[in-house]
Amino acid sequence: MCSLREGAVYMKVQSIRENSLYAGAVYTRVHSIRMCSLYEGAVYMKVQSIRENSLYAGAVYTWVQSICVCSLYVGSVYAGAVYTQVPSIRGCSLHEGAVYTRVQSTQRFSLYVGAFYTREQSICGCSLYTCAVYTKVQSIHVCSLYEGAVDTRVQHISGCSRDKGAVYTRVQYIRGCSRYVGAFYTKVQSIRRCSLYEGAIYTREQSKRRCSLYVGAVYTRERSVREHGLYEGGVCTREGSVRGSGLYEGAVCTREGSVRGSGLYEGAVCTRERSVRGCGLFKGAVYMRVQCIRSCSVYEGAVYRKVQSKRGNSLYAGAVYMRVQSIQGCNLHEGAVYKQVPSIHGCSLYVGAVYTQVHSICGKCIRGCSLYAGAVYMRVQSICGKCICR
Repeated sequence: MCSLREGAVYMKVQSIRENSLYAGAVYTRVHSIRMCSLYEGAVYMKVQSIRENSLYAGAVYTWVQSICVCSLYVGSVYAGAVYTQVPSIRGCSLHEGAVYTRVQSTQRFSLYVGAFYTREQSICGCSLYTCAVYTKVQSIHVCSLYEGAVDTRVQHISGCSRDKGAVYTRVQYIRGCSRYVGAFYTKVQSIRRCSLYEGAIYTREQSKRRCSLYVGAVYTRERSVREHGLYEGGVCTREGSVRGSGLYEGAVCTREGSVRGSGLYEGAVCTRERSVRGCGLFKGAVYMRVQCIRSCSVYEGAVYRKVQSKRGNSLYAGAVYMRVQSIQGCNLHEGAVYKQVPSIHGCSLYVGAVYTQVHSICGKCIRGCSLYAGAVYMRVQSICGKCICR
């Protein structure tokens, strides 16, 4: 009996049958959904069984126990499709933007641009293209990882070629890999024979030798950084003093007592700094665990994590805020993502805005907010008394 339009959000629905779900519709904690026509942007979470369903572009499934014998075609699981915590997916054709999380085994699958894999035990014989993301993967062999590839907590990756924007986190050892512009490596014990280009970020690495580090290269918690060619944006962390250094694009300052009068440009990264004042923050600026950021211009792709207060800031497309207690007077545009925000008042929410673990929005209600297609809200206790106000 419900008319669901673009951006409509539904949560904690036990059963939805014979419903017509439109673009952007969001369903959370649904026990069973059968014989439903799911369109673009539809989001399903904690669904025990989904069978005989027609899944279109952008469909999102989370914590699905089994999805077998599914018709994944054009308009099925193309760009934007998201799968999370799926124990087994067999005989499925996964296309652009497909996202898989906590999948135990994914074999004989054709993975295209934007494919995301998280906590997968083994991915063998897969062709991974642009923006492919891998998290907590134990082993990935004979895989070609292209632009935007992300690997987290990977024990070993051998014989893989990684291109622009590749991101690797908590990798124990990567050998014989070529890393290009924007590559991010975190908690890597040893990286040898690797060519690191612009924007490359390395964190908590014990040793790094014979590596050519270019613009924006970042080193954090390294015992020794020697015999390295540090160019623009070169960063030394936990140095007794870093003075008279020309910090350019991608410059990174970590746990510095004070960083003043520095021109921080695109890709600037500040981590665990008590205060960052009078800084011009441009595209791709990333701030983590910053207590206070004031009078800063934050542009596209800006990422803020664990920020206690942020006021009078102009937030643009792709801005990401995590664990922010309060955001007031902020202009949120397309793709803005907010997680664990207790209250958001007087905010303009645009296409693709995502809110996670929000206790209350405008007093347990969303008033005067423009909710468009694809808007996703997760773990919201009540919205206008279990209703979406348009």
